[in-house]
Amino acid sequence: MTTVVVRVKGDSSDALKAFKEIEVEIKDLSKKAKDFSSVGKNAFSSFIGNLASDATVGAFRLFKGGLTSIKDFLIESVDASGKADDSLNRLNTALALSGRYSRQSSEDFQKFAEAIQATTTFEDYAIIQNAGLIQSLGKLSEEGLKKATKAAVDLSAGLGIDLATASNLVGKAATGNIAMFARYGIRVKETGDSAKDFQNVLELINKQFGGAAESQLNTY
Repeated sequence: MTTVVVRVKGDSSDALKAFKEIEVEIKDLSKKAKDFSSVGKNAFSSFIGNLASDATVGAFRLFKGGLTSIKDFLIESVDASGKADDSLNRLNTALALSGRYSRQSSEDFQKFAEAIQATTTFEDYAIIQNAGLIQSLGKLSEEGLKKATKAAVDLSAGLGIDLATASNLVGKAATGNIAMFARYGIRVKETGDSAKDFQNVLELINKQFGGAAESQLNTY
């Protein structure tokens, strides 16, 4: 790595002020991204010297603007990573409590979620998180959870409701509670057999809304 040291003679008061503003940005970011904080401090150490001239101050101002953009991007990335970790923990917990957890099953479902993300507007972490909700309610098999999750995704897109609401409906249906679907104009005939009723729900969702999530992506 090449280190560039800038040394400019002159009145450094304004430049130092700009520098301190940038340093505040770095310290703020360091709360969420310690590695970047370390890199940032090392980079700034290269500029220690006789700061100054109006041109140097202007350069710092421009750099500060660029830093803010970088900071925003990194914070978004850190937040997204945090959401992904939380979602996966919820799924793994739900799988474990239902006696379905294994490293292989967890990794397999993550790939399943990524595949849905690639063809819809839904983020994989949201899919995983809501699959955890479905599993906590329905305690499904690995294949059953995939079918239920896909149904929830299509139901969300088809009805224009959020994924959490759709997942809650599907998860409750897995326990035999299908009455809530009537509120959305979906009539499912109860048979008295919860497993059969759930299967009928999935088939009806597929019939009415199958592919809705993919179609939604194609409209953008």
